[in-house]
Amino acid sequence: NAISSNVSLPTAIDIEAYGDLLAINNHQRKADLHFKLHTWELGFLASTSEGAIAIPDSIIAQGDASYSIDSLHTKVQLNTPHGSAALDAGYNPSTQSYSVTATLAELDIRELWPQGTVGNATLQASITGKGFNLEDSITTADARLHIDSLQWGEKTIANATIHSTKSSSTMACLIFPSP
Repeated sequence: NAISSNVSLPTAIDIEAYGDLLAINNHQRKADLHFKLHTWELGFLASTSEGAIAIPDSIIAQGDASYSIDSLHTKVQLNTPHGSAALDAGYNPSTQSYSVTATLAELDIRELWPQGTVGNATLQASITGKGFNLEDSITTADARLHIDSLQWGEKTIANATIHSTKSSSTMACLIFPSP
C-alpha cells in the first residue's frame, strides 16, 4: 500500500512524506518511508515557545527508513545555515546486532538549543554491537566518539577521542587526545 502526504504553510514550512507498506503475513512485512522537511521563515514560532528548543529558519531535513522482518534501517540528514548533522542506524532484531553512526559538522548547537552551554560542534560518534545486556557474555559493543572541535561554555575541546569496548565479560574505556 502506497502512502503519501504533503503539508505546506507557504513561506514557512513544507513537509513531504511518502512510502510503501506491505504486510502479506507475519513472515513478510516490509516498509519503506521517505520524508523531506524544508523551513523558511519561522520567526512567528519564537513567540509561541519559551526558548527551550529553537527551529532555525532555512533548514532542510530529509531521511529514509526501511523495515523488514529481519532488519530496520534509517538514515537522516539535517542541513542548517549553522552546520549539519547526519544519522545512519541499523538493527537486526533476529540477532540483536546494531550499528549507529552520527556526525555533526560545524553545527552550532545554540541555534537549536539556545539555553544550552554547548556551541559549535564537529564530531563523529559510532557504536556497533550485538545484544543489550551488559552482564551477558554474548553482548559485544564498540563505541567511539571523536571530537574534532566542541565549544563548551567558554572552553573548546579539540582532537579528543573516547573509545569504549565490551567483549565477552570484559569492558574497557580509553580517553586520549588524538595525534
